[in-house]
This record gives sequence, C-alpha cells and structure tokens, in this order.
Amino acid sequence: IHRDSSFRMTAVQKPKVQQWGITAPIAVKPPDQAEKNSRAQLAEYVKTIPGVYETMEESSKREETLVELNNLCMCWLKHFFKKTKKFDDEMATRCGGGLFPFGSYRLGVHGAGADIDAVLVVPRFVDRGDFFSGMVDLLKDSDNVTDLTPVPEAYVPVIKFYINGYQTDLSFARLAPDTIDPKTFKPLDDSNLANVDEQTQRSLNGTRVADKILQSVPNIEEFRMTLRFIRLWAKCKGVYGNVFSFPGGVAWAILTARVCQLYPEATAASLIFRFFKFWKTWKWPGAVQLTKIEDSKMPFRIWDAKTNSKDAQDVCPIITPCYPAMNSTYNVTRTNLDLMTDAFLKAHDIFDNHLKQLKKEKEEEEKKEKETSDDMKVDKEKVANKKLEPELYCRKSLWRELLQPPGFFAKYNYYLQIEISAANKRDFLAWQGYSESKFRWLINRLEPDGYALLQSPGHRPQGLPARLPKSLKVQIWPKFYPDTENPKDDEDDGKGTRWWKGYWYIGLDYKQATQIDLSHYVDDWRLFVQQDEAVYPPRGGTTRLFKTGVMAGPTAHCLKRTKLPKTVFSKAERKAMRKEIVNKKEAKAQKAEQDSKKRPSEPTASEGPPGKKEKVPSPGK
Repeated sequence: IHRDSSFRMTAVQKPKVQQWGITAPIAVKPPDQAEKNSRAQLAEYVKTIPGVYETMEESSKREETLVELNNLCMCWLKHFFKKTKKFDDEMATRCGGGLFPFGSYRLGVHGAGADIDAVLVVPRFVDRGDFFSGMVDLLKDSDNVTDLTPVPEAYVPVIKFYINGYQTDLSFARLAPDTIDPKTFKPLDDSNLANVDEQTQRSLNGTRVADKILQSVPNIEEFRMTLRFIRLWAKCKGVYGNVFSFPGGVAWAILTARVCQLYPEATAASLIFRFFKFWKTWKWPGAVQLTKIEDSKMPFRIWDAKTNSKDAQDVCPIITPCYPAMNSTYNVTRTNLDLMTDAFLKAHDIFDNHLKQLKKEKEEEEKKEKETSDDMKVDKEKVANKKLEPELYCRKSLWRELLQPPGFFAKYNYYLQIEISAANKRDFLAWQGYSESKFRWLINRLEPDGYALLQSPGHRPQGLPARLPKSLKVQIWPKFYPDTENPKDDEDDGKGTRWWKGYWYIGLDYKQATQIDLSHYVDDWRLFVQQDEAVYPPRGGTTRLFKTGVMAGPTAHCLKRTKLPKTVFSKAERKAMRKEIVNKKEAKAQKAEQDSKKRPSEPTASEGPPGKKEKVPSPGK
C-alpha cells in the first residue's frame, strides 16, 4: 500500500475556548432567541425604576459638566506653567495633563444624580501643594462651584465640591514624565507608577481598577446591565457601603465581573441568576480574583495571605485586578459576611420558587391539552427538561420580588439607636461624615469574636470582656435618618438656637433569656470617636472644625421596636407589624379559649353537698 510520506496521524482537537480570568469558563453556549428576549424584558423593567438611568437631559448636563471641569483643570495647569514655571505657550501646551473620571461613571453604571469621581494627572513639574492652592483658588472663583472643601490630609488627598449640582471628588496624581498627553495616556501601564509616592498611587488606582475591570469581562454591555441590577439589589437589601463594613461599588463590580468571566456568552438576565447561585456557595475566605496577582517590583505592598498575617485574617477578600493588588473589602466583618450570604441564599430561593411555580403551570397546561385525548398522564419529565429559564426571566414579578426591602425595622424586637447632633447644618454634616467613617470600629466591637479581631489602635480597655456571646446577632442598617424636626436651611441661624439631630440603627437579636450589657462596648467606641479634637467638614471652607461645643454625641439608646420613630418604617413594614399584632392577639385569644376548656368547671350552689347551700358572693364583693 502506497503511503504518502507527508501523511501525519493527527487527533481531532476541539477549538480552544478563550479563558477569561484565572480559571476556564463554566458554560460557553451562545444564547438563543428566547434568552435574548428575556434580556430585553429585563432592560425594560429596570428602566422603569426611578433613578437607575439618567434621562437624556441629565446625561447631557453631566457631559457638559465634565467638559467644564476639564477646561478648569487645563486652564489652571496652563496658567501654572506660564506664571510659576515661566514656560512659553508652546512648552506649557506640550506639558499637557489630563482629567480621568472613574467610579460608577467610568464603569458605565451611574444613575441619576450620581457623584463625579475624577483624578487630575499631571507631569512632574506640578506639586500636590500647588494643586491644593492654585486649583482651589480657581474653583473658588467659578460661579458654578459651591461647597468647596479641600482635604489634603485624607488617605486619598482630594478636593470636595459641588459643580452644577453634582457632588465631585477631585484627586491628584503627579507622575514622573515631563509631558502627559491625555489622548495617548494609558492608565493601566504599570510604568506610570515608577517613582511616584503613595498618595499618587492611591489616587491613580481608581481609574486603573475601573479600566482593568472593563478589560477583564467578555461582554461589557451584559456586564453593565448585570451590575446595575446587582448594585440596586444590594442597596435594597442593606448590604452596600464601605463605611458600614459592607462591600462598596468596586467590590460588587468585581463579584459581577467574575461571574461574567465564568459565563462569557450569557445574557444579563441569566447572569443575575448565576450570580446568586455562584456566590451563595462560595467558600470564604477564599480570595475572589479577576486576574493573577502580579508583582511589578515597585515599593508598593500587594495583598498576599500566604506571607502577610494581617491579610490572612481577612474574612471576605475581594482583590482589585491591577497592580498593586489590594483587598477592596478588608473591613467586612464576619457578621456582615453572614448577612451577605443569607441575602444570596434568599435571592436564589426566589428564583427557585418562581421556577417551581412555572413548572407547575406548565404541567397544568399539559394536563388540559391531554384532556381530550386518551392519554391523561402528564409527562412531568418533559416539562422538567423543557428550558423554562428564559420564560422565567420575562416575569416582572420575579425582578420585583428580588428588589423588595428586607423589612429591617420589622425584623427585630430591639434596636440600638446611635444619635449625633450639632449646632448648625455645616457642623452637623461634618459630624455625620466623621462618625460614619468610624462605624467599622463599633461593628467590630459588637462582633461575637469581639476584640480578638479588633484592628483599632491601642489595646482592649481593662475590665472589658474579650468577646460577646455568639448567640448575639447584630445588623446595622446602612442609612442615616435626619430628625424630622431639624430646622430648615432658612431657619438655621448658625448659632445653635435649634440643634440638628440624626440617627443610625442597629438591630439586636439575642436568643437566650439572660441580659447583655452593651454599654461598655458602646461607651468605649464613643470615646474612640471623640478622642480626635478636630475633623474636616465635608463642605464649606478649609478650616478644621473642633467638635467641642458645636458637636454632641454620639450617644446610644436601646429601644423597643414600638418606640422607634414612625418615619423609619416603610409601608410594607407597617403592614407587617399590624399583621403581627393581629396574629398575636388571635393566638392569645385562642390559647385562652383552649385553657378554659381544659380547666374543670366550678360547682354551682345547687351542686354542693346535700343540706348545705353554698353562698355565692355578690359582684360587689
């Protein structure tokens, strides 16, 4: 038999599937038309929710505001180069510089009225001190800028202000090159971090992380649609917010992006279902990563649970995808992680319940179709195997139920009310922001592991118990409630004639009958908050505000649910409480009726011993 010398035995190989992330995808089947239709149905429903999307007018206003802010920054830079550095026009223009937004706007998931976060990237000729003097002076002179507050001593130095009504945080990054061309500048290039300080690295990290997340997902539009819903869901369930030791916007974006990597062809509706299915079974503290952790050999610390004992203690590590890798949820506590996991489980159960209901409806339809035929047996296996998910995702009742508030104020019998107050609105807002920044320490103090996990400065005060009983469950609601009797803006004379007040609430659940004294833990946290003599106000001026005399609290009060202000309850919570009261009354009446039946009847006067007539007392006696 003649054999061609060029003949080679080759195995049939399957086409290689592109891998997104650190592991291979779970499923890569493209969506069919039914799944695409379900995605469109979801998009239509989300658009009906107020505030999730901007209107065309709001979007145009935001774009115009960003252009105006960019022009202000470039105007200041050019003026600085010409007046301070004595550069000519050509050199001043060539030095360049650029404004780079990040946060929800850069990810493409911002809603109506969302904040603006941006970093001004400049060449080496500009110092941070120049930025906090010259740029602040220019913003002061702008008619559209209000409530200007430089915060140069913050962990990420920033200028806070409002421009055209948008709350804006403008940070600063000074790089080593002589020129910065915004058209060709690539934030993800690690060489940008060469010879920069920690403040610049942190300031540039926002836009780097946002860009890397978008680069790490297979379909940006499906990612954005999924993330919009997940962010909305997390806020509705009270598990959103860094200051309250829950994941923030970046962490939820990373969790969503990881699911998109595992299901690269799935539509948004399907991704939401798989999001809850995947994370409800995740084995924490296993780290969540979009990419492998790399070391660029620069003097910045990267997250490493194997070599760093502090990193190994993180209970919910969600790692940023670019250098230097950091844990975006370092302050999440075990209690809050349990609340998140419980929310994942309940969301997945909602999907399951709706799917069971849909299967039951299909079985009824099959039964009706076969009523006219001889075969009356319903083919349940056929119904079970039929692809029902796309039809399930078209149900608005499913998405509506997922976004129902959890009824926090109808869940517990007792609540810890944290109160602050101040003599005027300016100090009140400053005190609110500063107290919120310290909430993680209070949450740590109320953890079952107590001070064993506390990472606050100093040591546990002498005589304070090392830990609270594990039967105590606490849940902080991440929302601030200003007092309804606070003065209006035109009634605030700034002299403390009428004080401003506000509250946070923590639900308390304790299974055992014994009492728990929380006063030691709360008082210790209160002293920790008050130990700093001054705080930066979130708006208005650059002078540090001293707490003494103008700010009071924080104080704590343990309240029964019935003693809470009526304004904190939603309509659903008030309805649930009324139903609970009715049920308790009915149960009490039913028990009394049962007890009366069990109790032996008392003998009347005629039933006494013969010859002895029992005297029946009159009602008056």
